[in-house]
Amino acid sequence: MVSRDRLKVGAYYFFVTYEDRDLTVPVIETLRFREVTTGGEGTDLFLFDRMGEHEPPQCRLPEGLLEIVFEFDALVSELEANRAAQRSGRTYEPRSGDTR
Repeated sequence: MVSRDRLKVGAYYFFVTYEDRDLTVPVIETLRFREVTTGGEGTDLFLFDRMGEHEPPQCRLPEGLLEIVFEFDALVSELEANRAAQRSGRTYEPRSGDTR
């Protein structure tokens, strides 16, 4: 997970979800961090620009979803761990995006 204190305005991050239940098909969206805003319930929301052709062009994520937002090196590690699990026949357990 990318912790809120590591987010940098203008930096790029990667939102990773999986298309299938077996977690063999990652879906990766590139995001650029803009700012922290306050939601309707007074909770913090993290505003990102979505790279590529997406509608809407921005997204607001609650802090809980930062656990599937990765910095580049952590993204590579996530994909490598997934591939290793697939090759060995093990069930893949997603990791968080923070490599500290």
